[in-house]
Amino acid sequence: MSKFTAVGAFMYAGGFTQGLKRYFDTKEVWQDDNYGYKTFHLNFPNAPLHTFSTDDISDAPRADLLYANPPCAIFSMSSARVGGGRADWRTDARAGCWTRTISLVDEVRPKIVAIESVQGAMTRGVEFIQSLTDQMMEMGYAVTWLKVNANKHGVAQNRPRFFFVAHKVVIPWTKPTAKQVVVADVLKGLKVEAAGKNGHFAKWYKKIPQGAVAIKVWNETHDAETAERHKSGRIIGRPAFTIRRIALAKRAPVLLHNAIHPTENRYVNLSESKAIMGFPQGFKTAETGNAAVVLLTRGVCPPVGTWLGRNFHRALEADIKQRKQFDMVDFS
Repeated sequence: MSKFTAVGAFMYAGGFTQGLKRYFDTKEVWQDDNYGYKTFHLNFPNAPLHTFSTDDISDAPRADLLYANPPCAIFSMSSARVGGGRADWRTDARAGCWTRTISLVDEVRPKIVAIESVQGAMTRGVEFIQSLTDQMMEMGYAVTWLKVNANKHGVAQNRPRFFFVAHKVVIPWTKPTAKQVVVADVLKGLKVEAAGKNGHFAKWYKKIPQGAVAIKVWNETHDAETAERHKSGRIIGRPAFTIRRIALAKRAPVLLHNAIHPTENRYVNLSESKAIMGFPQGFKTAETGNAAVVLLTRGVCPPVGTWLGRNFHRALEADIKQRKQFDMVDFS
């Protein structure tokens, strides 16, 4: 099978590229800085980094696919909660990652453009996404708003995501057929590195049962009215709402970081995070510990990328011209 060519943008660790590599050769990647690129380069040494601030996008090569994984915080409810509701594409400079990706289209001239984000892009960011839809259609592309969930792709995690897909060829979408798995399936027999230090792992986390959210257990066992507070008013010792103990018999929630191991009193480590995210154990990371976990969780689950790559490859092989139209496809 011959591969098609691709150019990437905002790659983080490279989960999207890992998934696509069976079908596409990535020529180069574009970002605002080198965040995550050390890990990306360890796994994809033939894809050099270019930065929007120092390099001329007119030098970007032609490719069949332009794909991107820009920061999703501007649309994310999680980020809004952590930031006190302040995450907003209207005021967040990270929205420019989307527009800079689109700026590559005139140079790369891809037949397919695919940009990943959270599904909140279709609700909290609908005005922004609609403006990009109008822009791409004016450039002669059809646009599909695609909803997927990693749990339909053999990933032991509920991870609903949105893909903005602009295309000049017909894409014959195929329904995901991978066997659905739970945490126990991917951790069984896994050889993992030593757990190491638990960092800020609080002793009372031992009380958290499988599947429970840490903050709910804290609220049941502590008195918020009498708890010690920072000058800002934030309660000292109360955990972030994202911390929970994952359950063996279920799929994990969206893996961010500091997920608590199902049966051991520690956080899930790097090898376990790879398994839950759908990364191969041989995937290399320049970072270690929690920094590596965070980097992996900010990208696309590789099996989702593989499914997309298969659909894109089939569309490019058939090379049937797509009439300009808008569509919504839901495989979540």
